[in-house]
Amino acid sequence: MRSLLTAILLVATSVAAGPIYRSFDKDGNVIYSDKPAPGAKAVEVAPNTTTYSPPPLPNFSSKPSASQETVEQPAADLSYESFALLTPKNDEAVRANAGNVGVEFDVRPGLQPGHRIRVLLDGTAAAEITEAAGTLENVDRGTHTLSAELLDADGGVLARTPAVTFHLLRVSIL
Repeated sequence: MRSLLTAILLVATSVAAGPIYRSFDKDGNVIYSDKPAPGAKAVEVAPNTTTYSPPPLPNFSSKPSASQETVEQPAADLSYESFALLTPKNDEAVRANAGNVGVEFDVRPGLQPGHRIRVLLDGTAAAEITEAAGTLENVDRGTHTLSAELLDADGGVLARTPAVTFHLLRVSIL
């Protein structure tokens, strides 16, 4: 392992360091060196063809130029990059003896003022929340489907999540 690491380091620096020689010791291990030894053969190393040019740095100034100025758009024009149901996961078994099921969503860039999430349990509206997480209370034990709709201030649907199936485990009341 050590000779392999040495070989890699020597080959990597060979362009700047000059010729590399390969020989073998009495146990048959390969030895790389920048000095010729009896029986050593020169190793041809291809030149490095990888070049890197960093991107130009932005021009920072205290006041943006006319071409750099941006016009702020009203919040109503913002669109969401992502709206997804994070928990519960599809086919997850949720143990909640009180029947309270936590739901969590990925909403990017974040829930806008006046927007809300309608949580649908088995196709029926079960709750409306104004944050990316909430709790459904007193859900019956058994298998359920869960999805959600992202609503604007007027109640229009902006996005929907795919439905997931989860299994609520509660102790029996019998």
